[in-house]
Amino acid sequence: MPENEQGRPGEGSGPAESAPDCEDSALPPIVQESELPPFGALRIFRGDQLARLNAGPVVTLPFLGRAGYVPKGSATLIASYPKTGKTTLLAVLVDEWVRDGNRVLIMSEETPRIWAHRIPTDAAEIWARVRIIDALGSHRESLLNHAAESPENIVCIDTLRNVLALEDETDNSKVALAVNPVIAKMRDRKKTLICFAHHVKGGGGFGRAIAGGHALFACFDTAIEIDRVPGVPCRRQVTGTGHLIEPEALLYEKTEQGGLVVIGAAASVARVEVARRIKDDVMSAGQSDKWFTRSEIRDALDDPKPGATVINNALSDLENDGDVVRERRSGSFVYQLSPIEPPGENINRDPLPDDLLSPPGSKGENNSEFDPLELLAIGQNPDPVTAPISDLPTPARGGGRSNAGVDPSPDDEVETAGPEILTWDALVKLNTPINKQSDHGSG
Repeated sequence: MPENEQGRPGEGSGPAESAPDCEDSALPPIVQESELPPFGALRIFRGDQLARLNAGPVVTLPFLGRAGYVPKGSATLIASYPKTGKTTLLAVLVDEWVRDGNRVLIMSEETPRIWAHRIPTDAAEIWARVRIIDALGSHRESLLNHAAESPENIVCIDTLRNVLALEDETDNSKVALAVNPVIAKMRDRKKTLICFAHHVKGGGGFGRAIAGGHALFACFDTAIEIDRVPGVPCRRQVTGTGHLIEPEALLYEKTEQGGLVVIGAAASVARVEVARRIKDDVMSAGQSDKWFTRSEIRDALDDPKPGATVINNALSDLENDGDVVRERRSGSFVYQLSPIEPPGENINRDPLPDDLLSPPGSKGENNSEFDPLELLAIGQNPDPVTAPISDLPTPARGGGRSNAGVDPSPDDEVETAGPEILTWDALVKLNTPINKQSDHGSG
């Protein structure tokens, strides 16, 4: 049958059928969360309906006492190089989340014996709200179904590759097939999913260091990366990126007791910022003539307190810039703000010597009729370039050679060559040893 016989509007097959009525009264009501269809069924929303569902700011779980890192009800990936302390961080975060009123399910590759060492004995009552599954070697579907039906609102998988038994994490298609159903099912059950993964040895920012194909990074709403800080073995830096939030770079350290303490935002601990804080918040806040030791400077800094190496580097920068001065006292260095000269004093830091401002025979007296070039008409003995002013003979106005204070004899040999004439720059430098081979200019 020709196409124009199929009733297409405008092809001569008769009047076009009217479009269906799109009045709001004919639209289905906004779907409430309690009325969502079962997992796997199509869930279709209209744009204005979703706009009216906007719940405002993103709500996040606490992260070492900070907000803005792990959004509730979403999927977050936390990645770091092996043996960097992922599980130690997980244990601290779980304790924090439970104390905040949450329940946590952990599917772990580590044995119960290892977890027994991570849980403080005095926190047993708190950890009663936590369940840990020895998930290594378990069937993926069984783990997924159990997590979906469990009463916990937070599900943690450590690590994603070993617990889900990913066949090839460099194959983006296989990664997506294994990870997306987990994220979708947790999202459908309104659970917060936190998965842990490894970094590759080469490193890289903005997710490039996460092991495996880029699909793993792309599957999650937020990615947080944990990196070692060079020169500070117990310190780690947190960076992240996400769809809904942009986590602030954060520094934390492991204490001798095994806990984690936040040092502060990375920007606040950076070298330049520390130098500014030392100058403005410590040295300028008190007496300007006070001397500080390094330990006194660190104690005076507000939290976050930088490490000793960062403080030393910042003090070196301040000293090189002329903002502070340093002295050694009792075997250690002390620091002070550089003295500020009163305005108008010592403007000319390198004045010309009096010898160059006064004619011969009237040292120290100004003479407007004095020709400074006469001072250079002295021949070659002594050398006018390297000899100090006090050693130079009184120049003869006629341009010949003479000894100081002695009139030339008629029998003396008189040089026919004219006197050596230097430029004004050379005149200024006359009392300073310079390279004799430099270009003086001659006349």
